[in-house]
Amino acid sequence: MGARSEGTAQAPRLEVLDASLNFDAVPVLSGIRLTVSPGELVALVGPNGAGKSTLLHVLAGDLTPDTGHVEVDGRVMRSWRPAELAQVRAVLTQANEVSFSFSVAEVVAMGLAPWIGLSEHEEEARISAALGDAELSHLAARRLPELSGGERARVAYSRVRAQGCEIVLLDEPTASLDIRHQERLLGQLRSHADAGGCAVIVLHDLNLAAAYAHRIVVLDGGRIRADGPPATALDAALLSDVYRHPIGVERHPASGALLVHPVRRAAPAPPPSPPVPHQESAARA
Repeated sequence: MGARSEGTAQAPRLEVLDASLNFDAVPVLSGIRLTVSPGELVALVGPNGAGKSTLLHVLAGDLTPDTGHVEVDGRVMRSWRPAELAQVRAVLTQANEVSFSFSVAEVVAMGLAPWIGLSEHEEEARISAALGDAELSHLAARRLPELSGGERARVAYSRVRAQGCEIVLLDEPTASLDIRHQERLLGQLRSHADAGGCAVIVLHDLNLAAAYAHRIVVLDGGRIRADGPPATALDAALLSDVYRHPIGVERHPASGALLVHPVRRAAPAPPPSPPVPHQESAARA
């Protein structure tokens, strides 16, 4: 697909139409309307329990809404066979642990499962590229139990890269990563969208969302409270209401980047230190 074109209407790759979902009669999503088009990186943000992960599972087809429906490329989700859907969209959930002691390369190769008939050369090239994307080439032969939590998270992301789908759905992929790998992963997703793909990512870090997302969807209590570019969606008053804590939004004085931060009370000043006796007075004593 071509590069992302601002202002050009394109048919959405994903569309949620008036979706609502209850768990044990408790509403978890209510009246969700959302579209994701080619060229978009969309961040889902909001407090714990807002419905972010649930919405991602609905977009992936892992959960079926009680009312409303989801469409992928204009087709109702339930009309897709799992095998063909796996060639269109890749999903990374929070529960991505592998039970057996596979090597890093073996787990990444699992991303190729939907693509029957690849040549050995094609398989090796895709696995090698995916390992490189996550900076795991030097760990390809290592077993998963030998890795740190952050390294295992990168393996899961590398598997998604190997799958090679244009639609990518990721649930908190940066949670275990250091700053370098957070920036690297978000940069790759932004490039993926700018090249014509699309991605939806659940994030808790509002500054990462502001820096990389084309659009930010703010969820609260299973409803969408805001949906727009970062400068619009990240409104200080709205965020303070959604997170039930004072939040400030400012521009960096040098770069102009949006900076989102909790408003904290100033720490109380420490008590004054007791006076130190003058050396001469101490000597007389």
